[in-house]
Amino acid sequence: MIQKIFRNKYLPIAWLVLVHILLLMPLEGSHERKLELIANFDKLIHFGLYGVLTTAWVVYFLRAKSFSKTQKIIFSVALLLIAIGDGIAIEFLQKTPLIHRDFDWNDALADGLGAVAGIFFGNYLHRKFYAKEKPLLKQGP
Repeated sequence: MIQKIFRNKYLPIAWLVLVHILLLMPLEGSHERKLELIANFDKLIHFGLYGVLTTAWVVYFLRAKSFSKTQKIIFSVALLLIAIGDGIAIEFLQKTPLIHRDFDWNDALADGLGAVAGIFFGNYLHRKFYAKEKPLLKQGP
């Protein structure tokens, strides 16, 4: 089942859009309502959103082209930095009057940790399910 989900070539873009809609959706009032059923549940949500996001991008790019070990490391570091920067940028955007949500460094930390986990999980999924497939994109001459 998980193999089918990550096989969809539109998943990375769709998930990116969904994450930004959810995290930048304006809320009524000046403070977010806290879900107190589970302590720090919102941090788990941030971790999961960015974990799936980076997993989807890792699987997409590794399926699209055969990379050398060095290229995989460079790609992973670049993806991680972009995801962390995005998480921090979203927190700053959330505190604007237009969005009207709370700024929280711990949310940005959860985003970053989710991104790290997603890179490892994406590489694991690629090795387990897709490493023996032909690349999705043809390589140059």
